[in-house]
Parts: sequence; C-alpha cells; structure tokens
Amino acid sequence: MTWIEAVPALLAAVAVLLLPGGLLAVAVGLRGFALLAVAPALSVAVLAVAAIAFDGIAVDWSPAAVAVASVGVALVAALARLLVARLSRPRQASPPPGSRIAVGWPIIGLVVGCAVVGTQLVIALGSPDAVSQTFDALFHLNAIRYISDTASASSFHLTTLILAPGRSSFYPGGWHAAASLVQQLSGASVPASANSVDLVVATLVWVSGSVLLSTVLFPGRRAAPVLAGSLAGAFPGFPLLPLDYGVLFPYFLSLALVPAVLAVAVSLSRLRGLIGVGVAAELVLVAVGLVGVGLAQPAGALAACALLIPLLVALTVATFARSGARPAPIGLALGTVAAVAALAAVWRIAGRIGENGPWAAHATPADGALETLAHAPLDRPAALVASGLVVVGLLASTVRPRSLWIAAMWAIPAGLYFVSAVIDREPLRTLLVGPFYSNSQRLAALMIPMAVQLAVAGALAALGLATALLRRARARSGTRGARVGAAAVGAAAVAGLVLATQGAAVRGEVERAATTYGLDPAILSQDEYDLIERLPREVESDAVIAGSGWTGTSLAYALADRMVLAPHFNVSNDPRKVIVNTRLNAALTDPEVCPAVRELDVGYVLDFGWEAGGAGPAEPFDGLVDYPGLTGLADSGAVELVDEEGDARLYRVTAC
Repeated sequence: MTWIEAVPALLAAVAVLLLPGGLLAVAVGLRGFALLAVAPALSVAVLAVAAIAFDGIAVDWSPAAVAVASVGVALVAALARLLVARLSRPRQASPPPGSRIAVGWPIIGLVVGCAVVGTQLVIALGSPDAVSQTFDALFHLNAIRYISDTASASSFHLTTLILAPGRSSFYPGGWHAAASLVQQLSGASVPASANSVDLVVATLVWVSGSVLLSTVLFPGRRAAPVLAGSLAGAFPGFPLLPLDYGVLFPYFLSLALVPAVLAVAVSLSRLRGLIGVGVAAELVLVAVGLVGVGLAQPAGALAACALLIPLLVALTVATFARSGARPAPIGLALGTVAAVAALAAVWRIAGRIGENGPWAAHATPADGALETLAHAPLDRPAALVASGLVVVGLLASTVRPRSLWIAAMWAIPAGLYFVSAVIDREPLRTLLVGPFYSNSQRLAALMIPMAVQLAVAGALAALGLATALLRRARARSGTRGARVGAAAVGAAAVAGLVLATQGAAVRGEVERAATTYGLDPAILSQDEYDLIERLPREVESDAVIAGSGWTGTSLAYALADRMVLAPHFNVSNDPRKVIVNTRLNAALTDPEVCPAVRELDVGYVLDFGWEAGGAGPAEPFDGLVDYPGLTGLADSGAVELVDEEGDARLYRVTAC
C-alpha cells in the first residue's frame, strides 16, 4: 500500500478526530486555532461515551449513528449556552484586548511540527499498512475487527474478545472507537486504519495541542507557538516511544490530548493567556476534555489532574495576594486541598494495577537523574539540544515566582520517572507509579508534554540576545529592513532548531520504531504474513483457527478476517480452549477433544513454529509452552496440510 492510497484513510481519521468535538466546541463558542486544538479531546469523549450509550440501547456502532449523536450533543450544548446567556447579566466582562488566540503564528507552528513529526512517523512505519510487531498490538488490531463484527465499540464490551463467554470488564475504548470508524469510512485495512489514526494523532492532535498550550503559557510571544511546533518532535519519549514500545496506542492517544486540556485549564485560571471563551464554556471544555483523555486511557487523565495541581496552587496564591483572607480565596484554598486529597485517593486505588507489574528499577540515583534531565530513558541517547533548552527553561521559570508553577508541572512527571528508574522498594514504588504499571517507558512519555513547554521557555530566553541585536539593526537600517532581517533570522532559527533536535536521540527512536514495524526479525515473519493473506481463500468465514498467540497467529483475525481461538497472547482459561490448546494432537484417542473442537468451531490450525519474540533486543522464547497440543500435528493424524509458506503451515482439523 502506498501513501497516496492511504489518503482516504488519513482524511477519515482527520474527520473522526475533529468533527464530533468540533461541533461541540463551536456550540460552546470556541473559535479559531483553539477550536482546532481542543476539538480532538472533545471528539474522543463524544465517541467513547456514545459507544457506551449505543451498547446500552442496542444501537449499532456506525458513522451515521455517531454523526447523529454528535449533532445532538452539539445542539444540547448550544441550547444550554443560549439559556445561560439569557439568564445571566447582559453585560459580561470580555477578554482583555490581545488575549484571544491569534491564528497566523500558531498555524506556522502547526505546519512545522506536522512536517517534523509526520516525517518521523512515515519513516518509522515504512508503509501505511505496516503491522506493529509488538504483543499488545495483537489485541488492539483485533479489537478494531471485533468492533466491526459485533457493531459495538463500548469500553465495557471490548474485553469480551479475549475473556470467557459471558464475562467482560472495562477497557478504555477511545482509540479503538476512532480507528473502527476510520476503517468503516475509508474501507482501509485494519493496520492502515490504525496507522492513519496514529499519524493524525501524532501530527495534528499532538502538535496543535502543544502549540495552543505554548500560546496560552507565553501570551504575547509570537515566537512561542512556532517554537512549540518545532520542538514537538524533538524528544524520543513522545510521540515515538509509545508507538514503538508496547505498543501503547490508547496511552499514546491519551497523552496527545493532554496539552490542549491543560491549555483550557490555564485559560480558565486567568493566570496567563485566554482562549477566547467565558468561564462557563471553559469549565465544560475542561470537564469533557478530561473525559476524553480518561476514556482514551485513565492513566492519562490521572496524569493531567496531577499536572493541574501546581496551577491550582498558583491560582490560590494569586487570589490570596489580590484579595487577602476573604471567603472566595479561602474557599479556593479548601477546594485545592480537597482536589489534592481526592486525587491522592484515586491515585492509590488506581496504583493497584502496578502491584504485579514485571518492571523494576534499572538505574542508580545518579544515572536516573541523568536520564530524567537528558530525557534519555533506559540508556537511550540524550536529547541534548532539547533537554538543554528544558534546563534553561527551568532556570528561567524558577527565578520568576509567577512562573514557578510551570516548572512544577514538568517536575511532577520527571519525579515519577525518576522513581520508576531508581526505586524498587515496595510499597513506595507501587504507591507512586503504580497507575502507570510502574513502567518507566510510560513515564518517560509523560514528561514530554511539559518538556516541550519548558524547552519553549528556554528558547524564548535564548532569543533575548537575538532581540537585542535586531533592535540595533532597526536603528541602523530602518523599520522595513529590520522586519526583513527579523523574518530571515526567525526562519533560519526555526530551521536550525529543527535540524539540531533531530540528532542521535530522535534518529535512534525512529530506527527502533522502524524495526518494530518491520517483518524481520519480528513476531510475524514475511512467510507468515504471506500465508495469512491467503486465508480468506482457504478458510471458511465461519471457521475458527487455533494457534499460539505468542507466535503471531492471532493476527489472522485482524489481517484476514478469520476468527482465531487466541486473539491475544494471554492464555485463555476457558476449559474448552484449554483442551484444544493442550490436547488437539491427541484428538484421535482423547474423547474430550472433538466435543471441544466442535463447540468452538475450530476447523484449522496455524503453525508458526515455536520461537516467539518481538522486534528489538528481547531474546526469543518458546511460544508453544502453553500450547503443547499444537505440537507434532503433522504426525498426529488429527490434521491435514492445506497450505504452507516457508516454515509457516496451515492445517485443517480432520479428526473431528
């Protein structure tokens, strides 16, 4: 598949991620660049909530149903806004002149950022329909197919794909809901639909949110949004790392939405720039945005709330400074304390998911501190230029008391990463980083939203000298000459910054991701991929295929639309599946095998050998350790060979 052929899927991804939330944003009064940046968080909220609601009222998941729901939500919001306007005073304080978000400079930042990040991802993916060679990708890609087959994208339905019949649990479905709509709208394959969503999220969603946040944090600084766009692809930790490691599609989407939500919250605080709507609208946008972040991945919502704590504290301090010990400041202080306590309680409960996490500390305190400051997780090369700007931004923020909270918003995830890298002692490790599975890779990505902003602060501080030189040039050559000089210097500075930040750290992450999306070495080899592509011609549409999920056979469902007995690498405890997986090769002599085979409609077996191992440095292991019944099939008399490609084989079950 070529990138030209992927254009319909990419356009569908843009529509899915912008239109549902865009309608809601327009209804509450948002306009301009802020509308573009905030719409994706609202869209994910609308999609994920609608998916749950549709499942409850037996409405099939489809683009038409989502369109109706989106229009309905926007109409309700518009009516509520009209009602509030009529009940409120006719004269309300308008935003100060010049505080609304302009369009020109943010658009330049968006274009630069999309070009940088888009180039990174196109190189990493190789082709639009490349398959992520990571074990979690098996579930994520199969879930897209499952949504199409079941007409349900509910977060309470997705796990029925892998759990025993009649069982389900909550799993955030925002990313899967969006990807399934892209597939339905464009007709693209499952991998192409997934990659289209990821590419749009990494470029349009992530970059626009980062640009908007910089515009709000540094109001009046025209260079800020351009710098933010230039730096959005300067760190290996995001957006590349979650698309390489895991793979962490839901978490990736969740973090990409965080900057825009933070921007609205900063505007709501009135401590910096404004996005151009009233307090009531901003409250709605923050609340709905956090729902979108949470239904993409709850850890992202917890992280966003943690990042808002310094902002709340700064607002409380500023309010006391203006008004003294009056009821309003005291109430705000009590509210801040209550918010921190509530977050701590939720954090502790959510942290239980990290109790059994396999990830341990990997660095000494000195090495952990270096990894944190250099944004070089787990021995990756240091992002020298970008991290240097972060250090300058930290210094610039800490020497100004009114900017200290911005530095604190970076220090929180940085501290959490340090804990994950250095501290093994329980229960402290689980208490602090449990919501992120105590996993350093996730926390490395979490540092980047605010790292970009501190790097912008550092770059703005460094531009002070250039500003002084331009003022001297203005005195010598006149206003017009100075403007031309400023434009030339600015363009050269942006180009230089982009080139300087695409060094070993970013190049290394792009290369790692490219290996992840390749076919050798990988979970799925080229021979296995070719055999799966022939399955629609060789396997009946209602037949189920057995095979070890560890060896890549699970992808037959996502790639060839043929149901598999193991749609994920996790081994099922369904007694019937256990019988097939452990005793199919004894079907001629074991009286329990054939009844299980018939109940599960197992008609075929994919044999991709025993060696399993994802792309990257991990050593291969025995992928059939939990599937002894799928070994020695060729000599068992229970199957016959249907097709083979290299060492990959497709068998038909004949014993039953």
